[in-house]
Amino acid sequence: MSDTPTEKLVNAINEAFNSNDVSIVMPYFTEEACFNTSRGPDAEGTTFKGKAAIAGAFQALFDSVESVRWEPLDTRISGNKVYCEYMRRARSKDGKDTEWMTIDVITFRDGLMTRKSSFTKVRSA
Repeated sequence: MSDTPTEKLVNAINEAFNSNDVSIVMPYFTEEACFNTSRGPDAEGTTFKGKAAIAGAFQALFDSVESVRWEPLDTRISGNKVYCEYMRRARSKDGKDTEWMTIDVITFRDGLMTRKSSFTKVRSA
């Protein structure tokens, strides 16, 4: 299988995340994958290594909100990397809506994500 992802694959991954169901998301990651959040103590944010740790991070997100969606604004594929610009919209369990811009840089091998690094615009009052 090629390391170069297709637009069809990227769209399927986006649909999986928008399902807010970790069991639908996780088949797109390799066993040893790495997820770097946009916030955390390290230069890379917080890093989750391995499918179990990544699943836990996304389950915590899905459990903390009523719903969350990533609406693609622009997607670029270059070799084994995908650059996705999104408008992230979430509704909290108390009904508050939030939105902000995010960019994910995703590295692929054999049609699966090996690294997902998220970058987020931080809103202020």
